[in-house]
Amino acid sequence: MKNKKNALPLETMFHQAQDLYVAGNITRAKKIFQEIQKKYPNVGPVLSMLSSIAVEEKQYEHALQLVDQAIQIDPSDAVAHNNRGNVLSAMQQTEAAKASFVKALSLNPEYIQAHYNLGVVLEDQQQWDQAVARYHYVLAHEPGFALAHNNIGVVFRQQGKKHEALSCFDRAIQSDPRLAKAYQNRANTRSDLGHYEEAIADYRRARQLDVEVADPGTELLTHLHLADWESYAEKKKEIETEALISTRRISPFTMLSISDRPEIQQLTAQQWAKQYDKQNIAIEKTPKRSEKNKIKIGYFSGDFRSHPVAALMVQVFAQHNREKFEVYAFSYCPLEEDAVSHRIASVVDHWLNVRDKSAKEIAEQARRLAIDIAIDLSGYTEYGRPEIFAERVALSQISYLGYLGTLGSSSVDYLIADQILITQQDAQFYNEKIIYLPWYQANDQDRPRPTTAPDRNTLGLSERGVVYASFNHTYKINPEVFGDWMDILRAVPDSVLMLLAANDRIASHLRQAAANAGIDARRLLFVPRKKYEDYLAQYHLVDLFLDTSPYNAGTTASDALWMGVPVLTKYGKTFAGRMAASLLHAVGVPELIAQSKEDYIKKAIQLGTDKVQRDQLKRKITASRASAALYDTPRCTANLERAYETIDQQQADGLVESFVVEPV
Repeated sequence: MKNKKNALPLETMFHQAQDLYVAGNITRAKKIFQEIQKKYPNVGPVLSMLSSIAVEEKQYEHALQLVDQAIQIDPSDAVAHNNRGNVLSAMQQTEAAKASFVKALSLNPEYIQAHYNLGVVLEDQQQWDQAVARYHYVLAHEPGFALAHNNIGVVFRQQGKKHEALSCFDRAIQSDPRLAKAYQNRANTRSDLGHYEEAIADYRRARQLDVEVADPGTELLTHLHLADWESYAEKKKEIETEALISTRRISPFTMLSISDRPEIQQLTAQQWAKQYDKQNIAIEKTPKRSEKNKIKIGYFSGDFRSHPVAALMVQVFAQHNREKFEVYAFSYCPLEEDAVSHRIASVVDHWLNVRDKSAKEIAEQARRLAIDIAIDLSGYTEYGRPEIFAERVALSQISYLGYLGTLGSSSVDYLIADQILITQQDAQFYNEKIIYLPWYQANDQDRPRPTTAPDRNTLGLSERGVVYASFNHTYKINPEVFGDWMDILRAVPDSVLMLLAANDRIASHLRQAAANAGIDARRLLFVPRKKYEDYLAQYHLVDLFLDTSPYNAGTTASDALWMGVPVLTKYGKTFAGRMAASLLHAVGVPELIAQSKEDYIKKAIQLGTDKVQRDQLKRKITASRASAALYDTPRCTANLERAYETIDQQQADGLVESFVVEPV
């Protein structure tokens, strides 16, 4: 500070206010800084601190004016340039923020906070290696910098390095036991690894420390993973209420399993999308193509690997009409490529591994390639990167298959569905315009079909008695669904229920829930995860697949039908709650769609006690494999191509409207 007159009082007041700011007493700190500014209007550090307070108050334009004034007073003030970067980051002006942090470091190369802030910007841009290098520099000088440990963990988790991420969150918590976001991130990673009980403890601690950081949806979903339903109804109601009245972000993916209210799923997605959506990003419209030019389709996914979405889509990629379409696959899966990745790469025209590129770099690459229509096959799933579409990679952007609901984003123009999944009346709950295909799900008609069944005795099955099954993930099973299943078992003597359980703890919880319902726990049979063909083979032992709600089976229901097993579902209120109904229509057995809880239980009991009807359904479903729409990949591909051609025409006419694709 250059004002030598009354320097001691000024410096004393400044440090007092600075300490208050660091302690979180923003109001008192602001008052003192304003008192200083009134007496000494041209003290740069005071203006810089007032700028930081304005950021806390979300007065970004005023914050920028203050810090720019501070820099004008002293252009060599590294702290002011760093603070300017913070303001610009808050305003989502990432490149300008990066330039300010770089400037701060040019003035003071050892400025730790600027190194950290630059790392945050690089992390946001998915320049992960560079971000981690900055964080390591910080930690080399300040080993206890908890946020740097935490952020390295976030990067590692995004890269699929779950165990390394866990170690980083451990170190962050050791450095700062009150860092709520580190507990939340460790909880998410523990849940990824199936360490559900430890994850729940971390979620609770995060909530105790900072309720705004904690995500109640992911916490409840982890309870569902564990089949721990204590206070489930109350927690569900609290989350739905918060989604309706709060601006807090709750993971949209978790809401698919928690709520059957489409308006709540939409609000949750819209709130989540705000962190990605950007304004005024436009692509220059290309001249209308001649008939000789192909439509360039870009499929974008973090799941081009051994994953249900990849398995369903690979034949579509292969069967696209190459006289009309040029097919690009943009892969950003952080995991190593596998046999499925190589199969996809072999059937598309262009395979682009962009995992190490930022969203902006991927968008720029897609625009250079002049992609006409971009399809997001991941959405808000584990390795989805919605920020890529926020950068606008193509004139028309579509969500399909990977995420079963609205993305709530201004950057996604269309959502592919069918008229079972989204009725005309329900379209209001989807931000996107709806493309109504004749049927929704793509499929691979060349998937394996094992002909031999596993040994019944090995699985604990007797020679008689109906075998119900549900091989959905445990997080799709809630106490209401499980209660329906227990009513079914109670009414059908000697019946058993086969379930997928990731570990003994989950199986124990489900057995206890059965016993509490008065059902012999031995009537629940648990199977582990298996190789795909072995998993399909076990359907030979199943008489009826019982679906879950509000989040239905998708690929799992398709697998059951492929193996000739009837699937009983309840028609829900949301996209995710109507998935199995869409599949049953596409196979030609809509009679397996129940319209209510009571109807669901009644149909399950009837089919469980009527072997003749059950066998007729099995024969009908098995016979449909040769002709059912669900397995007709060439027709499905042709229907998608009709949709793309309609979008291409809408582009030419300057339109974005919902439409129905007439079946080929």
